[in-house]
Amino acid sequence: MARIVVVEDEQAVRAFVARTLADRGHRVAAFKTVGEALPVVEEGGFELLLVDVELPDGCGLDLLGALPEPSRTPAIVMSALNEERDFGRGFAAGAADYMGKPFTAAELQARVSMHLARVRDNGPGLPGEEKLAFGRYKIEKQLGRGSYGRVFRARDAGRRDLPVALKVLVAPEGEEEDARLRFIRETLALARVEHDAIVRILDVGRSRDRIHYSMELVEGPTLDAFVRRQGPLSESQARALVGPLLSALAALERAGIVHRDIKPSNIVLRDGDPGRPVLIDFGLSRGARDRRSTQGNVFLGTPVFMAPEVIEGEDADTRSDLFSLGLTLRFALTGEDVVGSSSIAEVLRAIVSEPVALPDEQLSEPFGLFLSWLLERERIARPPTARSALRALEKGLLRHGA
Repeated sequence: MARIVVVEDEQAVRAFVARTLADRGHRVAAFKTVGEALPVVEEGGFELLLVDVELPDGCGLDLLGALPEPSRTPAIVMSALNEERDFGRGFAAGAADYMGKPFTAAELQARVSMHLARVRDNGPGLPGEEKLAFGRYKIEKQLGRGSYGRVFRARDAGRRDLPVALKVLVAPEGEEEDARLRFIRETLALARVEHDAIVRILDVGRSRDRIHYSMELVEGPTLDAFVRRQGPLSESQARALVGPLLSALAALERAGIVHRDIKPSNIVLRDGDPGRPVLIDFGLSRGARDRRSTQGNVFLGTPVFMAPEVIEGEDADTRSDLFSLGLTLRFALTGEDVVGSSSIAEVLRAIVSEPVALPDEQLSEPFGLFLSWLLERERIARPPTARSALRALEKGLLRHGA
């Protein structure tokens, strides 16, 4: 059975969860503090994490950032408060599920079984011959799974066993057409742009109605995981980070592409170096001539990293990506979830109606003004292009100097 880590300070709840799971044959390691659990979480080797939000020595959500990359073992957040604030903070930190206390043994077993089934669904189940998916890929392990795709670490037999990341379309029932369009859109977006800070596509194919593409395997943590584990970036690190990302946005801009989902978890730091970021996940990107793939009144992207105009239902453009990059930079400098102590709804209202608060840390005047320029509420007041923002950064110009 599975090995499961439980972190809960209330002895009665901890015992209840451990006993319920042990009765189903699982191996349970239970802890009451962040400090006790941290070495085990960092080591990995377990299949599921259940963690309380408020613990005696800190926030349990910090443990999600300590999960080994790239496995990102699923985590279920537990909280007695049952507030939208905890719900939002949990998902912003990368949780897979949320349980409000009190919960029954049946609910606990059902949620645990559901997530373990997903974790164990690691077999590729992909078309191919002689154990080669799509006739050329040796699957090593699953790296991640989203709503519309699964990503595997694989070796490309057609390129002398080059390590690659293989992404395969997995469409939810009833959403095949929309998922296919998003997948094709992502493939086309990546194929049209070559840049060191944009993940490089290597091959595209289709077999038995299964669409896939392979891309370079970027070794390193996401910006989200790096900051949660190592702490906020210094100003010099933040400058090194934002330069290549602005250059990448300028390359997308030249290709007529808007990313639409810039956020810390969509930026991988090559070899753990903040100065070598790589932008990933182009599933929501759109070119100037693309038709919409979803119905109106549906958020596309991550709400708490959206620009005000997108929250209000307007189309995104490069200036919208720049605002999202500003929020991402703010996270990198502070280590704070953009949700903070507010609910998602409160944060969205504030983004639309109030200036985004700059980091409390001391920033040089030029860099502080540059960040505030990216975070202007009115898109017309932001840098007009990614290229102009990059030029201002390189020349050390102030807010309106580009």
